[in-house]
Amino acid sequence: RMNPRLVHALGHNGALLLRQGQVDGAVENLKKAIQLNPGYSEAHSNLGAALAAKGNLAEAVLQYQEAVRLDAANADALVNWGIALASQGDLAAAQEKMEAALRLKPDSAEVHNNLGAVLARSGKVAEAIEQLRIAVRLNPNQPDWLVNLATLLNQQANPAEARQYVEQALQLAPDNPRAVALLSGLGK
Repeated sequence: RMNPRLVHALGHNGALLLRQGQVDGAVENLKKAIQLNPGYSEAHSNLGAALAAKGNLAEAVLQYQEAVRLDAANADALVNWGIALASQGDLAAAQEKMEAALRLKPDSAEVHNNLGAVLARSGKVAEAIEQLRIAVRLNPNQPDWLVNLATLLNQQANPAEARQYVEQALQLAPDNPRAVALLSGLGK
């Protein structure tokens, strides 16, 4: 018989180990949790993240698929699935997963940022800029997002606006190498 408290403890411990970068321990705990309760969507999602961290994207995608099959409202699994698909070069499928996550969490800066990144890689720069603007409006304290937006604006021949976002990024992270490089490329 399954002990729900043990399953929860294993899942929680696996997620904690993953956040601490102890990926092998996370995988072990999450696999045990899933073995005891195969319907534990969050554990599948976290196992996917752990497998992705180990570079095993194909297995990670299978775990994200299972997490979403078990809980169609698992936006984190959709986002991570999209990131894994993008890493595999399947940008159309990645965009689809990000858009599904966005329908579940329309006010998530992280989802807007990830969708923007996928759109940018797909060459859909105007749409990417729109998503990144939303992301930095919702969370203006992410220097990398600000630099991503500035980079795209600069590519679209909008250096003045790009400079504003780069300067904002440098206020948050004065040593951010991408921001420093972009600012020097923008000139005066």
